[in-house]
Amino acid sequence: MHMNIPSSSLVPKLAASLVASATLAISAFAFDVINEDFSSGWSGLSASGWTRMAYNTTGAPSLIALDGGTGSAAKFNNVGIAKDFSSTLTLAKDFELTASITASAYQRSVYILVTSAPDAEGKISGYGLVLNTALENNYGGQGCVSIRKLDGVIAADLKANDPLGSNLTTPVASGITLSIGADPTSASQFGSIRLTWNAVDGSLDLYLGGSSVAAASIRDTSFSSFSNIYISGNSAGYFDSLTLTTTASPIPEPGTYALIAGGMLLICALMRQRARRRSA
Repeated sequence: MHMNIPSSSLVPKLAASLVASATLAISAFAFDVINEDFSSGWSGLSASGWTRMAYNTTGAPSLIALDGGTGSAAKFNNVGIAKDFSSTLTLAKDFELTASITASAYQRSVYILVTSAPDAEGKISGYGLVLNTALENNYGGQGCVSIRKLDGVIAADLKANDPLGSNLTTPVASGITLSIGADPTSASQFGSIRLTWNAVDGSLDLYLGGSSVAAASIRDTSFSSFSNIYISGNSAGYFDSLTLTTTASPIPEPGTYALIAGGMLLICALMRQRARRRSA
């Protein structure tokens, strides 16, 4: 039986191609853990796994119309909801939390927390974002945003106006034009806030309106695994959208391992046969 032996330059190319294909098959990819636009109201939220927080036994977010009815947002009137996403993925990679929020009154609080699952004592730990509308004459009437840390907080003790824990960073002006005294009527009245967490060095970075805020960035390596999210609004808090994205490294399919093994065996066989022909 005669086999055509690849040229000396082709075998390395085959090996490189095989490695590239295998790397692509098992490389990390962006994964949306949470992606809510709140357009389906409480019925849609509950159907997708959201539950009421302990302090909020009967209330639920209500829908308000935006931009002449072409859009909508959720009004959190002293209500909070939570979701356990551990069945989908336990975050142990970098994550990015982004929300479009606003408020219509001063001295109110809107928060989003990404935490561990409650332990045997009901305690949770993790990080979050807090919008505090403070007083009218503070922060240019925009309220302030800070990164919050929760270390062993009892989940059942979370309240609409108090995410507990402590600020990791100095509060900074939110940049959001609050719709004081009335529900917002346009998506343009909402402001984007984003928190990123780096699993390697524990760096937490805050972005407002797409721009990073160096004064509100910090490094903390206390926690590394997250599986629950809590969001709440005190009396006049609104959410237009919420996403939680991470990078996930999938477990390679059996076929991927077979491809790698088979390809390496083929390359080895070709190289051995070429060596024999040279020595003949």
